[in-house]
Amino acid sequence: MNVLIFTKTTGYRHSSIEFAVARLVEELGDLGINADHTEDEQTFRPDSLSKYEGVVWLNTTGEVLDDEGRAAYEAFVRAGGAWIGVHGATITEPNWPFYQELSGAYFARHPEGEHEATVQIEILSHPTMAGIPFLWKFKDEWYDFVENPRSKKVTVLATVDEKSYPGGGMGEDHPIIWCHEKFSGKAWYTGLGHLAEAYEDEFFMNHLILGIRWAINV
Repeated sequence: MNVLIFTKTTGYRHSSIEFAVARLVEELGDLGINADHTEDEQTFRPDSLSKYEGVVWLNTTGEVLDDEGRAAYEAFVRAGGAWIGVHGATITEPNWPFYQELSGAYFARHPEGEHEATVQIEILSHPTMAGIPFLWKFKDEWYDFVENPRSKKVTVLATVDEKSYPGGGMGEDHPIIWCHEKFSGKAWYTGLGHLAEAYEDEFFMNHLILGIRWAINV
């Protein structure tokens, strides 16, 4: 099995990217899943994408593909390829409707700084939530989204409790992890993953690896 980790940014660049890539390549490799890393949009061509089961959009931001790349990735997903989004992936390709359907939501704002908050698991039985506490204390940068992704008929796996940190703006229903099956492929998103220390956290890394494995049907 092969996955592509894509980290191109044309907006804000997370300082955690390089460390996150190294950890993810190592962890996936231990499971027999080969992970290639790129920031080259030329990788998004039919011949290059054909060897992968999914693409991890790891803290990408802004417009990161050309028109040829967008067409190739859309064909890839429609043929069963996976989209896995991590944190900044919802600040990506704002003018590409197909991508927005995959991601399920677009970034609106976040409170200043990072805060410990309580993540509430909605579906404990989902394979990507295995081993996660029902009330999961986690430090991150907590995104608000332009629209509640639940309105896009995604399967919400977890919400963040706005009473547990300052500055949230979505109210009582604030999805932060979700998935769905779209255009013949699978899409999975976690709003966690801003800080480098997240990629040293046992629960988070297990959660991320399980998300990738679910999306690529392992």
